Amino acid sequence: MKRIFAALFLLFVVTGSAHAQIDLKKLQGSWQVISVKNLRTGAVDTIANRRLIWTQYGHHYWSYMYADLDRTVTQMADLIKLPADERVKADYAKIWDDAGQIRFWAAGGIYWLVGTDRHYTNMVSIEPYQVNLGNIEAVVRLDDSVYVYRSLPDKEGVQRETYERRISPLTDPAPRRTPTNADMLKGMWQIMSVKNLSTGEVDDIAQRQTIWYQLSDSTWTYIVTDKDRRNTTPAELAMLSPEERMRRNYEKIWEPVARSNAKGATDGNRYWASGGKYHVSGDTIKIWRSLSIEPSMVGYYSNEFILRVDKDTYIYRSAPDAKGVVHEYVHRRLD
Repeated sequence: MKRIFAALFLLFVVTGSAHAQIDLKKLQGSWQVISVKNLRTGAVDTIANRRLIWTQYGHHYWSYMYADLDRTVTQMADLIKLPADERVKADYAKIWDDAGQIRFWAAGGIYWLVGTDRHYTNMVSIEPYQVNLGNIEAVVRLDDSVYVYRSLPDKEGVQRETYERRISPLTDPAPRRTPTNADMLKGMWQIMSVKNLSTGEVDDIAQRQTIWYQLSDSTWTYIVTDKDRRNTTPAELAMLSPEERMRRNYEKIWEPVARSNAKGATDGNRYWASGGKYHVSGDTIKIWRSLSIEPSMVGYYSNEFILRVDKDTYIYRSAPDAKGVVHEYVHRRLD
């Protein structure tokens, strides 16, 4: 009889787990990675001590961003005074260390849930070769404040377990009868065009760049990538000389070195990412930066002025820039 009950219990566990499903409402929002555990050795890396990592999930879209906490902060006013070659080195050090290890990362894409597994695909990434690549993570725990998942085994057969804590409040399951600007802003947006209000010129920026802007209840991430960046795989990079490898890496983020040197300084990002907290008051959204590809911008804040936000469209105006120019940004909703 005990064997029968044991067999029935095992059958219940197996079939129950097969039909288990992640609670999407609890996954949505923003999380911070606190630690990563090597399941082979048991070693726990409290990664939050040296790196700020945020993940953010909407209904279908996700974003992921991290920055080492000890990156050198060089103010832009000081950076532009450097000779071109020195500025290239200073910019490069924001992303890679001397050993070629990356110190800042941002990516985003779509995801879907299958039982207790989260499947995802990259659609924007600091590494061009990763676009359209995907993976699977097995959710171990998900509640109001904690999210734990395991990776697939790597090439050495090692699985890692990542522990995250929630940094944005849970979404209220009962929508307001009259949605506010703050309610309507939540989701993933793509910037389609930018208008210079001084000249009236409209830049249809979506033709050459993918720009994603994701907002949860209290946090945001922003990723910009040129569509024509060169795709160089790690295997191809490893075959290059150190000088050429640095040049290829540099040109993932900034204008080519030769073009930058001809101008006397680096000029123009080909990839950008930042993230932080925000607060909406009436028609104004106040933005604070907690993460940025540019270390000197961490801690900065700015105001954006909401002209329109609904289920499909979000339009805001920036504060005047250093030249007094105001820009108007038109977004379409993705999620």
